[in-house]
Amino acid sequence: MRRATWITTASGRAFDLANPDPFQIVAEDLAAHLSKMCRFTCACEPFYSVAQHSCIVAGLVPERLRLAGLLHDASEAYTGDWSSPMKQLVRELAPGLIEQVHKNIERAVEARFELRLTREDHAIIKRADLVAMATEKRDLMPPDARPGWFDATGVREEDLPPPLEKKIVPWSMHASRHMFLHRVKLYSQVLPDFSDEKTPVVIRSPHH
Repeated sequence: MRRATWITTASGRAFDLANPDPFQIVAEDLAAHLSKMCRFTCACEPFYSVAQHSCIVAGLVPERLRLAGLLHDASEAYTGDWSSPMKQLVRELAPGLIEQVHKNIERAVEARFELRLTREDHAIIKRADLVAMATEKRDLMPPDARPGWFDATGVREEDLPPPLEKKIVPWSMHASRHMFLHRVKLYSQVLPDFSDEKTPVVIRSPHH
């Protein structure tokens, strides 16, 4: 029997995790899924979405990288937001599996939105991600139950950059979805839509 490796998205598409199709990726699905997904395996209080986290990261990078910053966790719209300890456990039990699944989806996202990122670009986005994380831990999480925290890439708490001065005010799911989708349209030269046509929709004024 053939493995069922696809999921049904909010728009009704079948997205194959084993063979991601860039043209099955639409901004509306990303916004719908990520806005309902709580950061830190739902341990933060109050509800705080991956979509809002993504918007914060996008605001911390240069203008040319804002779309890439916004989409840095787009693969989680299809896999879920796994905790760093869970990722580490899966790496030990099935080396390379989680990296391959996420990398395949990330490549599909990059193809769909025509992203061309250098190693330096990835480093800039990663630092913004860590700034957001440091701020989230300060504003939304209880103190660590045990010492020795580190993220999935091996960054330890003492290595985190300083948090933002401004405190995070969490958005609702509805607001998170709206703000994420608005930013995709604002930052993108290629806007995926619900049509079956495989020609990207070009936006005349992608940056503001």
